[in-house]
Amino acid sequence: KIKIKIKIKIKIKIKIKIKIKIKIKIKEKDMGQRCQSCGMPLNKDPKGGGSEKDGSLSTTYYSICYEDGAFRHPGVSVEEFQAHCVDALADKGMPRIMAWAFTRGIPKLDRWA
Repeated sequence: KIKIKIKIKIKIKIKIKIKIKIKIKIKEKDMGQRCQSCGMPLNKDPKGGGSEKDGSLSTTYYSICYEDGAFRHPGVSVEEFQAHCVDALADKGMPRIMAWAFTRGIPKLDRWA
């Protein structure tokens, strides 16, 4: 009688790397003209746009960015403004990753370029 003892040791190492790439494509014609400070579509502004010093409607800036011919957040850097916008969108219920994606284009807008 021969006894054979076999010991098998299996080591499995699984490495999972997930890369998430969010690409948001919004056609200009679908969204209309954008605020040149924050990038929001001007046609979504409840006030129809910011206001100039003379009280006329601004066709360049959103009402939350521009009022009475002046920016509502003067003296901030583009990075500070982006962080503010991410926080504001997240406070309204948008996931932070989506808010971050929506604000990536801010440095290319006229106010910041």
